[in-house]
Amino acid sequence: MGRDPQNLTALQGIAVCQQRQQNWEAAAQIYRQITALAPKEMMAHLQLGRVCLQQNALEEAAKAFGRAEKLAPDHPDVAFGLGALFAARGFLGSALQQYRRAISLNPHHGEANYEMGKYLETRDRWMGPWPVIAKRRSPNRK
Repeated sequence: MGRDPQNLTALQGIAVCQQRQQNWEAAAQIYRQITALAPKEMMAHLQLGRVCLQQNALEEAAKAFGRAEKLAPDHPDVAFGLGALFAARGFLGSALQQYRRAISLNPHHGEANYEMGKYLETRDRWMGPWPVIAKRRSPNRK
C-alpha cells in the first residue's frame, strides 16, 4: 500500500513528509502526480501552490492556486495562498485583499491574521511620523 503509485492517501502522506523535511522539489513532484491522478483534489492543488511558493516558482504556484480556487472558491486557505502569491510578486494591495478575504471566510485563520498583523505593524511604524512631517511641509499650515 505505501509504495503504490496510485494510492492517493499514501502519496499525500509522502508529500507531507517531504514538506516537513523542506524537500520542496520532491514534494512538488508528488503533488503534481496527485493532481494528475485526481484533478478535482483541491488540497493537492493548494499544497502544490504552497510548495511552488517555497521554490519561488511563481508561475506554477499561480496555476496551482488558480485550479484550487476554481474547485473551492470560498476556501480560506485558497484565499491565503493567493495572498501569499501576490505578496511574493510584490502586489501588497492584492495580497492584503486576499488575506482579508481569508479572514472573512474564517476569522480564526492564523496565517492570514498573522500576515495582516505584520503588515499593520509595519505600516504603523512606517507611517508614524508622516502626519507631523506633512503638516510641517504643508504650504497652507497655520
